[in-house]
Amino acid sequence: RRGADAAPTKWTVVCQLAISLAAVANASGDPVGVLVNTRPDTTRLAPLTRRGVVERIAQTLHTIDPRANAGTVPTAVLLRTLSARVRVVIVTDLLDDAEALVSACAHRVAAGSAVTVVHVVHPQELTPLPGVWRALDPDHPDVSRTFTPASSAAYQRDFDTWRLQMAERVRAAGAEYVSVICGDDIAHAVRRVVAS
Repeated sequence: RRGADAAPTKWTVVCQLAISLAAVANASGDPVGVLVNTRPDTTRLAPLTRRGVVERIAQTLHTIDPRANAGTVPTAVLLRTLSARVRVVIVTDLLDDAEALVSACAHRVAAGSAVTVVHVVHPQELTPLPGVWRALDPDHPDVSRTFTPASSAAYQRDFDTWRLQMAERVRAAGAEYVSVICGDDIAHAVRRVVAS
């Protein structure tokens, strides 16, 4: 694994995973679509089986600036708009609406969908930088937090505990949980998701 400061952004990993998973589904002859929580409207490409759908998904994702387009509708609400009995892969950092998302996963599973939550984590979330520094939330520029060696250690413990709890809650909702660290091999991550 590469160093934390050399790791790709979460959005880059989200796009790589979405495109790769779309390619796997399309190669299997399954319809594939994408639903991205963007502003002002949700970006939605309906499931298709025809040639070119993966390229269309890649082009669509390439046009989205995640900082300028953070969605206003919670992902959990968007999940309610999907047909029953479809395979759903949610690629997320779980930082915005995790509680509602877990509940929505349970509803999707009850409706007959196979659901996998892919939790994308940046290495700096796992091992904060040493020393004193300030973290800025790229999705919410007015939110920042100052870290010291003591607060970094507490944050790391809390984050590790939270990740384990989220994995347990997602699984308890009947969905699969796969964690992907930015910098992980994408092909390996896709194989883990497909196997889930």
